[in-house]
Amino acid sequence: MSNLPFVNTHTHIFTEKNIPPLIAKSFVPWPFYYLLHIGLVFRLFKAYKRVKERLKPFWKFQKWVISTIRTTPMVRFIDYIVSLFLTLNVLVFIIDWSGVAESVVWYQDLLNTLKGSFARYVLFFEIPQVHKFVLVGVLLFLYPKIAGLLWSLARKLVAQLKYVPSEETIGFIQRYLTIAEFAKYKSQKGIYDRLIKMYDPGSKVVVLPMDMTYMKAGSPTQSYIAQLDEISQIKAKKQTNHEYLLPFVFVDPRRIETERKKGPKKGTKPFFKWDTVEKTLNGKPQQWMVLKDCVLKDCLEGDSEAGQLNGYFKGIKIYPALGYYPFNEDLLPLWMYCKQRGVPITTHCIEGTIFYRGHMKKKWMHHPIFKDANGEKLKTRVKSNYGLQLNFTHPLNYLVLLEEYYLLEQLGQCGGRVQSLFGYTEGATALRQNLEGLKINLAHYGGTKEWVRYLSADRKDISAELTENPDWGIELFHKQNPLPGSPATLYSKPAWIWDNNFEWFSIISSMMLQYSGIYADISYVLHSDEMKPLLFEILETNQKLAAKILFGTDFFVVRNHKSEKELYAELLTVIGQRNMDRIGKVNPDNFLRTK
Repeated sequence: MSNLPFVNTHTHIFTEKNIPPLIAKSFVPWPFYYLLHIGLVFRLFKAYKRVKERLKPFWKFQKWVISTIRTTPMVRFIDYIVSLFLTLNVLVFIIDWSGVAESVVWYQDLLNTLKGSFARYVLFFEIPQVHKFVLVGVLLFLYPKIAGLLWSLARKLVAQLKYVPSEETIGFIQRYLTIAEFAKYKSQKGIYDRLIKMYDPGSKVVVLPMDMTYMKAGSPTQSYIAQLDEISQIKAKKQTNHEYLLPFVFVDPRRIETERKKGPKKGTKPFFKWDTVEKTLNGKPQQWMVLKDCVLKDCLEGDSEAGQLNGYFKGIKIYPALGYYPFNEDLLPLWMYCKQRGVPITTHCIEGTIFYRGHMKKKWMHHPIFKDANGEKLKTRVKSNYGLQLNFTHPLNYLVLLEEYYLLEQLGQCGGRVQSLFGYTEGATALRQNLEGLKINLAHYGGTKEWVRYLSADRKDISAELTENPDWGIELFHKQNPLPGSPATLYSKPAWIWDNNFEWFSIISSMMLQYSGIYADISYVLHSDEMKPLLFEILETNQKLAAKILFGTDFFVVRNHKSEKELYAELLTVIGQRNMDRIGKVNPDNFLRTK
């Protein structure tokens, strides 16, 4: 175990050039989201950083003044009186500015009493506003700790304002500012160098690029292919630390669909181009997926003309929340390629702030595959773009890939070429080959919200099945009847689970127990201290489930919570070195190993 390298299976190093300019769309109403154009926000943030840097001499002078006052006995008493005087005045000013005092009778009575007493000589009730600002400035300069207390009080006085933006909007703003913090890096190399130095020598990181071209929030300034080239240039350098970079290649089926219908742009390679060859495995003929000359072949295999990509990429990343299902027709051939070679796939599986920003389509109001006990398509009850992401991200969607019953249903809606690859014959017989054993990391393990829901779930809820059946978990659907021709009512349980909005933690855990290729990383969940005891319990009590959990941090997106070193050290304290080696060494090695 100790000979294996430690691996962070979930990190990001993309820059502002890879983010759509109107990412505030749907969080901020039209036309105001144009004011939060990402280029403008990042320029302002960089300007703020420059001003902050230039003010360093001023802050040094402030510290000198404060230290001089604090270390001179003769002026300490005077300093105390002045600080009390300034604090009381500024406190009164803040209360007046907040407008809260107008409706508080006892405060008005107290104020009138003070104005008629000795207090009128030390509390400046009626001085000009400009003088009040000067007093506030003096307080901020000389007494930063008192200023911090007053600021906390001011926020409480206007606490009602925190309810104006939604929880989702607050999360979006935090992500926005985190990305802006890393906007100072003009290339991904700068972010990668910062990341890799946070880990012990020999540690490796899986880097997940992002293709946000099709999320309907404008076009990033750098093309996605250029982003891949930049990652490859980092990987190609011979410095020691760069050999610890394990990049995945991001795939959006709409890029494949666009090229399939219109062809690639003039002078460029197609993104995904495939063919099949007949191959005999275990005495049975099969269609073996092969990549032709295309970007994905260069990324995953490389050849003498691959250029910068040169086979450096170790797996596939998808992000269904951007507006597609993981069983999209244009992804199925790629999944066959991954299944046949053991190529790992990481998919976004959490309710987040990056999702499809375009107009919702009527067809998305029903699930394309799952049906209820009456044979009707599952109604998804989507009301907003934010809610729409759950349609695409829901972990049950992966049953369509892993269970032949649902895969047959999906293939019935696909073109003949894809059907032929799987040996589909109008659903009358079993497939010649399916996607059983496909390796998928359900990243983020559903998210902190779903872990909290699991912990608070009633014992009579479906979540109890995970405790009652630790080797299997929830019976996701009835499997006892043969394929094909089984009544649809026996396979309606996924629709029932979905429709009743059961928490994802139990669903994902059950899938990890039941399917050999399903894993989950703890990225983003990791920052939450209240989740660590549950993780420790799993690692100690359920060895089958523990073998499928991967260490990941979601760097740099999670930086608004904690640093990489904090995340690692705090988790190690809770779960111990043996469990850390399991989720950071053994499990990632199994997940990343290809055939």
